[in-house]
Amino acid sequence: MKGARWFAWLFCASWDEHAHYSPDGKKILWMSRAELKVQFPSVYGLEWAKYLRAELWTMNSDGTKPIRLTYFNQPNHPDYRWFQKNVFATKRVIVSDNAFSPDGKKAAVCIAYEQPIIGINSVLAVIDLEKRQ
Repeated sequence: MKGARWFAWLFCASWDEHAHYSPDGKKILWMSRAELKVQFPSVYGLEWAKYLRAELWTMNSDGTKPIRLTYFNQPNHPDYRWFQKNVFATKRVIVSDNAFSPDGKKAAVCIAYEQPIIGINSVLAVIDLEKRQ
């Protein structure tokens, strides 16, 4: 694209996606499995899906200052305890797609989780980004 700047901002070689620019273009939100230390035994077929976990991250639009915003997969963290108590007691959470609010201060986030018998279920949450950074 003419006039575009390209840079590598992905921090986890295996899984980073659903990146979105803030309305003012200064921030990016995305899902990542960075820091979760999850190993996929295979990437063939859908076997990998049984192991996926992901959290919400943000950074400046130039790729600097990446910050992990959620900790739903980290036992003993307040996010983990909140999810287990208020949504579902699960071993696996996938913070997936997201969207900034028009003012860029909040994000609507789809949070998937594993539920026995049913499989993957999801909830929509609004996260106050100003309180998380």
